[in-house]
Amino acid sequence: MNNVARYRAKAKLSQRALSAMVGVSQQTIQRIEAEAQTVRFETAMALAGALKVGPRTLFPEIGPPNRRGDHKPDETIDYSGCSHALKIRFAGGLAKYYSVNAATARRVRSALANGVQGFLAFDTDREAVVVNCGKLLWTTVLSDPGVDVEEHEAVGEAVLDCRLKLYFDGEPDAHEFEVEPDQVDIADDAAERDAELQWLLTTLEATGDDQEAMTFVDAEGEEVIFSPGRLTVLEAPLVAVRPKLLAAVMEGLGEDEAEGVRV
Repeated sequence: MNNVARYRAKAKLSQRALSAMVGVSQQTIQRIEAEAQTVRFETAMALAGALKVGPRTLFPEIGPPNRRGDHKPDETIDYSGCSHALKIRFAGGLAKYYSVNAATARRVRSALANGVQGFLAFDTDREAVVVNCGKLLWTTVLSDPGVDVEEHEAVGEAVLDCRLKLYFDGEPDAHEFEVEPDQVDIADDAAERDAELQWLLTTLEATGDDQEAMTFVDAEGEEVIFSPGRLTVLEAPLVAVRPKLLAAVMEGLGEDEAEGVRV
């Protein structure tokens, strides 16, 4: 948990103003406040300086890295100082490239090296992803690939593009479905209908491709039924599955930008 939003509001700064002071994008501030990504150590220090508070006031879990720069996967601070990427090739020819933080890169590498079966879920800089490990040919974990997360960030209404993408056996293109974003967090004992996308991702990872059929409801209220056994990859925009991030994005949009946006 961090206190960036609280002290930004206390300082009477907009997300855009704070991002300019720190030297990151407004979308990065939104994701940090929504706790949708780890925070680079240098960024944490810059935020503390901009808001004129101690680093641990903003980030209670912050501490100096050990000699190897390691930190636990569930910590909120990334001491590595570099971005990471996953290059994945699936049976049938589908290839994917995902920009991730250091903790996610370590977790995915460890899971694959230990022969994880079924589906594996992780967050990228923009999406919540579930991959079918039974359809993987190979995966490469790149440290500091030379493409910073900031270069991938969408702006304007593109941030609120809520399309679920499903890739199936032997098909290079995704099947896309417009969906409504989750309004509550699954950790808050949410009913399935109120956190449908989070339930979908969680169920996929928990049950694997043995389940005969799964369903979700699209933005038009139509039920979509699909076979997990044929599924290779599922991608959902982070803004659709992280209610805190959605709230932060909506806060960061100006009135003209937010007008007419359906959430």
